Amino acid sequence: MPDHQRILVVTTTAGEAELARVRDDLGRRPVVISAPTADAVRVTRVLGVEPQVEPTLAPVAFPDADRGHRLDDLVRRHALHDRFRDVVVVADPATSTLLLRGPGPRPAGLRRRGDGRGPGPR
Repeated sequence: MPDHQRILVVTTTAGEAELARVRDDLGRRPVVISAPTADAVRVTRVLGVEPQVEPTLAPVAFPDADRGHRLDDLVRRHALHDRFRDVVVVADPATSTLLLRGPGPRPAGLRRRGDGRGPGPR
């Protein structure tokens, strides 16, 4: 049993090869939440998983000021429900960026460059 829960954010623009790598690395019975879009359906089919569709993950033209917080809360709710399963979030590129830069604590590998806490991803 791992000492941490993996939360993977997969963009709807991911290619077949990338999705195959994610699929091969998923744990048993992952929790998959996805946007209600045709691109998200394509991604979940390639991953071979049954998603829970979440309207909050739908792309929006003019996001509310608290969208990042709402997305963070959504992912945390699903993650806390079953801490021993991988969580996969399937969303459009803009929503994926918000999730990776969200208000929650930033894992060591997701630090931005120049934030004073060491080197960020290259």
